[in-house]
Amino acid sequence: MQDRDGFNVLDIPTDLNSKVIFVTASNEYAIKAFQYEAVDYIMKPVDPDLLRKTVEKVIKQGKTQKEQILLVKEQMEGDNKPSTKLALHTSDKIQIVGF
Repeated sequence: MQDRDGFNVLDIPTDLNSKVIFVTASNEYAIKAFQYEAVDYIMKPVDPDLLRKTVEKVIKQGKTQKEQILLVKEQMEGDNKPSTKLALHTSDKIQIVGF
């Protein structure tokens, strides 16, 4: 990118729920990347196995989040009986807790 860097792109307001993996030749911005909630910061030359594992982690997280949303939706659309479960949102997931 000639006029911008990855951080300029991340500063653009968007409704997309995107995950970011930094791939760079410089370790200078690693801390800043994680402040932008980067999934990973991969140094060049890229190790294909590391990149594959990182992408698989993103896919797995996405599936897990979808499953959690479906659980909450099912609870909300129940048959109006008192629920014995509670959905708690933590920093990285929704936890269903029975009581």
